[in-house]
Amino acid sequence: MKTARSACTSAFVELVEQAGDLGASDLHLFAGLRPVVRVDGALGELDPPALDTARVDAMVAELSDRDRGQGASIDLALSLDDDLRLRVHIYDSVRGLAIAVRLLPARIPTIDECGLPPEVADLSHVERGLVVICGVTGSGKSTTIAALVEQARADRALHVVTIEDPIEYLYDSGHGIVSQREIGRHAPGFAAALRDALRADPDVVVVGELRDAESIELALVAAETGHVVFTSVHAGSTAGAVDRLVHALPSSRWDCVRAQIAAVLEGAVYQELLPLPNRPGRVVASEVLRATPAVRQLIREGKSHQLLSVIEVSRDAGMRSFADSMARLRG
Repeated sequence: MKTARSACTSAFVELVEQAGDLGASDLHLFAGLRPVVRVDGALGELDPPALDTARVDAMVAELSDRDRGQGASIDLALSLDDDLRLRVHIYDSVRGLAIAVRLLPARIPTIDECGLPPEVADLSHVERGLVVICGVTGSGKSTTIAALVEQARADRALHVVTIEDPIEYLYDSGHGIVSQREIGRHAPGFAAALRDALRADPDVVVVGELRDAESIELALVAAETGHVVFTSVHAGSTAGAVDRLVHALPSSRWDCVRAQIAAVLEGAVYQELLPLPNRPGRVVASEVLRATPAVRQLIREGKSHQLLSVIEVSRDAGMRSFADSMARLRG
């Protein structure tokens, strides 16, 4: 695995280390601007002077030798020594080339270290079916999935196949086998990688994000055939995640897809990262939906707008409303 120190300039590494020292989740590099970091959700500038075009272009050239093509972007992941993983997005803008860097710990955090509540942690025990983690960009969805998978692997020997764009966390050999595949390097797309995964004798399939109708249908088939499927969806609630999966397909398929989701869904989590009061850092607030008979019936009938009402009265079934999560965090 290529490391950032061997792959790019010391100037880039220094900026990443400065961002890491501040506890930043993201680093943004543009020509004509000072480096920008996101710390606890807020943007701020680093001290170095504004970057010129030549300096940004040199960093891009050192980071990747892939041919971008006119206006194309590049996604890649790098390791910075043994302490930090970088998810790097290189793209074109009116200012010229730009680099967006997501900083991730090299070691996958445990469920406790993530601050995930017991209702979320229980999803690591699922033995078949679909588990969906949803939220906005930067809400920690990938970290939650990785923590759940690591807990599942600690409990039992599994063959886990991950399909990511790009690979974020690296799993160690641990218990069982982990086969990690990156879109663009190991497979041409999510759908093709999912087809391959079903032939690889997996127990667990991790799909970094469900983005299109074909991938959604294949993920549902994987869950129907006895595998555990962990995936993420951009949605503003657990009910919204169900609707997002349904509405990604043609309307003529909606009834069928609702029936499939109702049959295979085991749980859905919506999460946000919120700033801690009076001190640095952020904490997870979650909404948790579990697939009880009542939930499955509402999904089949297309009544996802009623799911929140079920969540609010189903704490004993392992559910948690977002409002309840916020109240618990306030103490």
